[in-house]
Amino acid sequence: MKKAIFITIVSLIVLSCQRTSNKQIEKKEILNAGREAPLGWVYLTIYQDSTFQFVLTGIRSNDKEIFHGKVRIENDSLFFAYTDSVPKAGNIAIIKNKMVIYTNGEYSERLEIGQNEIIK
Repeated sequence: MKKAIFITIVSLIVLSCQRTSNKQIEKKEILNAGREAPLGWVYLTIYQDSTFQFVLTGIRSNDKEIFHGKVRIENDSLFFAYTDSVPKAGNIAIIKNKMVIYTNGEYSERLEIGQNEIIK
C-alpha cells in the first residue's frame, strides 16, 4: 500500500514538472517576419517577454544559424541585444510598410512581416 502511494506521488510530481516545462517553452509571438534567401530562409520572431530569435537556414535542415537575445522596442524601431555574436544584418531595425528593415549591418536585410502585434 505504501509503495503504491509513493509511486502515485512521484508520478504526479513528474507529470506536473513536465507541464510546467511545456508552458515555459510556449511563448507568445508578437512579431514574426521572414524571407526566402537564395539558399534557404531568414526568420525573425519576437516574443512577448522581449526575447527574440533570428534564424538563418540553409537548403539542408542542419544548415542553421540561430541568434538569440533581448529586444528593446521604441515606436517603430527595434534594438537587438544579442546573447552571443551579431549577424551580418546588424542589431538595429525599423518596422515600415509591413517590413522589418535592418539599418546598420553589412547589408540591408528586409523581412516581410507575417504577424505584427507591435505596430498595426
